[in-house]
Amino acid sequence: MDNFIFHKELKDKLEFIIDKSDKLGGVLCFHGLPGCGKTTFSEYYAYKVAKEVSIFDANSHLFDKSSAADILNMIKETGRTNPLTALQDDVNFNQNGCWDRCFIIDEFHNLSEKRQDAYKVSLEKVSKELNALFILIVNTNKERPLNKTLTSAILSRCQAIDFDIKKQHFDEVTVLLRKRYPMLDENFIKRTLPDLRQIMKRVKLLS
Repeated sequence: MDNFIFHKELKDKLEFIIDKSDKLGGVLCFHGLPGCGKTTFSEYYAYKVAKEVSIFDANSHLFDKSSAADILNMIKETGRTNPLTALQDDVNFNQNGCWDRCFIIDEFHNLSEKRQDAYKVSLEKVSKELNALFILIVNTNKERPLNKTLTSAILSRCQAIDFDIKKQHFDEVTVLLRKRYPMLDENFIKRTLPDLRQIMKRVKLLS
């Protein structure tokens, strides 16, 4: 967890779902602005709580052309992906996780409402059959909040966690960033938040 820049409110929620993963339902949704750490954390989390992890991109040709039933049948046959590289040293790969498998579906928001609803029963069914956790990664913003991005059927079947950095968190996150990356200008950080992706691009340029 120390590799992530998360304000305390979010960090507490994420530590809770790590500790209580066996108490959660089979579908999670991580949502927020692009670049706020949703996908990277989902991989970290998956390797913490599951024995096998597979990652899919809803933008891929597979999701565009195949039915939900066909995709989930294919998912059942999918094995573990390669271990993480960026976070490998910080992840204890869990061979005894409470979930046998974890499936991360990135960019789920890009599926049409009709295609989203095709998963409303299947996700829960496959989760129970395989003792599998599904993590849906969803981009949201002020114009398209979660309830306008996911259908009500999908929302009712998942536990959602908001990764956005709100204004009340700016000072806290600024302190965390300055502590880790002292080369960053405080005014630049405050002007750029909540876009962590742009901040990390500046870090790379200054490194």
